[in-house]
Amino acid sequence: MIEMTINQLQPHLSNTLDSVASSSRWLAGIIGDRPSQYAKSPSLWNAAFQDLEMDAVFLPFDVEPQNLAGLIDGYRECENLVGGSVTVPYKVDVIPHLDGLDPKAQQIGAVNTIVRESDGRLIGYNTDGQGFIDMLIKPLPGHQEAFLDNLAGMSILLIGAGGAARAVAVFLADAIGSEGRVFICNRTEEKALELIGVLTESGTRAEYVDELDIAEVVEGIDIIVNSTTKGQSGLRIMGEGSVTSLEPYSALGPASPSVIPEPEMEETSSANSLIFQLSHSDILRNFEFSSKILTAVPASTCFVDLIYSPLETPMLAQARASGHLTLNGRGMNIAQAADAFVNKALIQHLTDSGFDLEEAYQRVFRTMESIW
Repeated sequence: MIEMTINQLQPHLSNTLDSVASSSRWLAGIIGDRPSQYAKSPSLWNAAFQDLEMDAVFLPFDVEPQNLAGLIDGYRECENLVGGSVTVPYKVDVIPHLDGLDPKAQQIGAVNTIVRESDGRLIGYNTDGQGFIDMLIKPLPGHQEAFLDNLAGMSILLIGAGGAARAVAVFLADAIGSEGRVFICNRTEEKALELIGVLTESGTRAEYVDELDIAEVVEGIDIIVNSTTKGQSGLRIMGEGSVTSLEPYSALGPASPSVIPEPEMEETSSANSLIFQLSHSDILRNFEFSSKILTAVPASTCFVDLIYSPLETPMLAQARASGHLTLNGRGMNIAQAADAFVNKALIQHLTDSGFDLEEAYQRVFRTMESIW
């Protein structure tokens, strides 16, 4: 029973946890600013729990920055909590509160998975990068063909330098090899240069490009990848009781949306409408900027967005409309979730129950995909 666990975690959360979940034996969850509004992880993990007949539940944990440390301390104290996922904006910020990182997460400098060990220690992992590569070049379970044959020697424009971008960049560096190169575009140059340093240390050719200068480099780009929250559904918490929305924006252009006081949950729809009206001129500038870039992009360039809510962001919609091959973050989200479920958070439980881990991965992936 996890009623006591829920009671321990609730004071640190902005959303109210479902009391029905208290009848389960094991608990997992996703930490983010508003995962209850957009995250697919709860439905994916809960479907896998049901298919494997595991007495467990996965819940969204909406947490504000000042409550993150308290929530992580609560993780340590809850014996029936196995861990779970971490999403924006905490993939980097959560690290100081953990007890250790696996080597890949250490290199990336960000985590998307937390595992609570039997002694209460919390270990951070990152399954985003491998999930991204698998989505691009491997036929995923139940699929005949991959999105691309390979990535060797390709030139990549990566928009963003946060936690997800770091994971993608580190794995991309291995995939493109010494003949490839990565351009990092980020709103703040400092974070981009930090990531470039990580890549160049491993022998990857990497350069910084300002978001106002994307048009100058796109002619030689094979894949444009968005790892920012531009285009993502849901309200974004700005601090001090204020929110904004980046859903109307293309990742190819600058965005300065209006900020409004945080609304009550039932007023979310009207809040989105108000932000759109107040930001209308800025949205038009963003689309004009994005459209001009697309006129300079070669027809062979592919567009990939890590966002999966909505399934087609403004960047992908514009790219598709202009004749480009596009891919959203759905496959990556499923692949990383299946990896985190089988090979990280539940590995001991599955092994003790007699599951073959590779067969369990295939089964979990198919289950998660079927209920998407």
